[in-house]
Amino acid sequence: KPTGKKAQPQYKFSDSWKSGRPWLRYDVVKRKMFCDTCIKYDTTSSKNAFKDGCASLRHHCVTLHESLPSHKTAEEKMNTASMSIGDRPMEKAVQRMEQEKISQMEVLFNTAFYLAKRSRPFEDFKSLMDLQKRNGVKQFSETYENDKQARTFTHFIYEDMRKKLSEKVGSSEWISVLTDGSTDRGRIEEEVVLVRYLEENAEPVTTFVALKPLEKGDAVNIKDAIIEVLEEDLGLEEATWTKKLSAVCMDG
Repeated sequence: KPTGKKAQPQYKFSDSWKSGRPWLRYDVVKRKMFCDTCIKYDTTSSKNAFKDGCASLRHHCVTLHESLPSHKTAEEKMNTASMSIGDRPMEKAVQRMEQEKISQMEVLFNTAFYLAKRSRPFEDFKSLMDLQKRNGVKQFSETYENDKQARTFTHFIYEDMRKKLSEKVGSSEWISVLTDGSTDRGRIEEEVVLVRYLEENAEPVTTFVALKPLEKGDAVNIKDAIIEVLEEDLGLEEATWTKKLSAVCMDG
């Protein structure tokens, strides 16, 4: 006999709801709808029916879910995760900061190199940086604007140049050494040491390596200075440079 109650409508999932919604998944066995994006990227504690499975198979439920802030945040996280590291917003911001820092450091290193190349005192570093600010160069941290940091920059420049020279000399089949003595203002004996090596195209190159102070300008001390240049400044082992050394030329 009829009870007078209306039969509850039986809603069904429509595959058309998936159009433009790659996150939407329907489990035929459980008869529930799921959001794969929220399941993976929604880390909030707020209630989310599509994470546990939504049994109300209505299109309205789908549109309501995709409008939720938690779902939109989960999609943003998914899109960010799918980007290459260099294209992610945070990484791009860091890269911009790093590039600005690199550009500033280039100015600092170039200024320190200028002082060393021109034999200017490191005390001039601060005034040169002030001048560059007046000329529109971006502000620098005051931590770097002093003669102590200028010495540090110059040291790293030297180490980089020394390493590159060491690699070139080490790869050369033959090397030769040229030296000449001099006396500084304090009347201290010093030996200027240059090295000649072959480039990859067999072109000979002569370059300055070091200025070594001597206890005495005699043969023993000059020999020790040359060995020190080869082993300490150029980083060549004794077994290496003794095979490569073809000539030594000195004045006097």
